[in-house]
Amino acid sequence: MQKTITRQLLGLFCFFVLFIMFGCGGKNVAVEKSMAIPQLGISVIIPDGWLLDSSTMCHKDDYTGIIVVIPLNGKSFDAIVNNMYKESDSVIISKKPCRIDGVEAVKAVLEFPSASTKMIRVYIHKGQYAVLLSFAVLKNDFQKYEPVLKKSVQSIKVKL
Repeated sequence: MQKTITRQLLGLFCFFVLFIMFGCGGKNVAVEKSMAIPQLGISVIIPDGWLLDSSTMCHKDDYTGIIVVIPLNGKSFDAIVNNMYKESDSVIISKKPCRIDGVEAVKAVLEFPSASTKMIRVYIHKGQYAVLLSFAVLKNDFQKYEPVLKKSVQSIKVKL
C-alpha cells in the first residue's frame, strides 16, 4: 500500500514538472523586458534586440536607453522640460505635447551635433515629478533604429 502511494505521488510530481516545463510554453514563451519606475507606476517595454541592464537602463551595442525621475522642486513641468533642452546643448528636431494613459507628457526628437547623436525623449508629468525616458543612437543610425524606438515609446504604461 505504501509503495502504491509513493508511486502515485512520484507520478503526480513528474506530471507537474513536465506540465510546468512544456505545458506553459517552456522556451517558446516570449518575455518582454521592461524598464520601470514602479513607485510611480511607469513602465516601458525596451526595443526589440536591446538588452536590459537594470530596471532603469537598457542598451544595444553602444546605444542606450534610460528612464529617470526628476523632482519638480516647486517648478512647473513645462519649466523642467524646457530647461532640460537648454542645459543639454541640443537642437530640437520635433517637440509634441501629448497624453499617455491620461497623463501629461511631451515627446521629442533631439540632435546633439557635438556628439553626432540623436535622441528620442519622452517627458511624463507624474505628481511632483517629471519622468524622462531617453533613447540615444548615432545620428547616422537613427533612421535604422527609429521604428523600434518608436514602438518602445508606444508601449509606455502609466498607472494612475
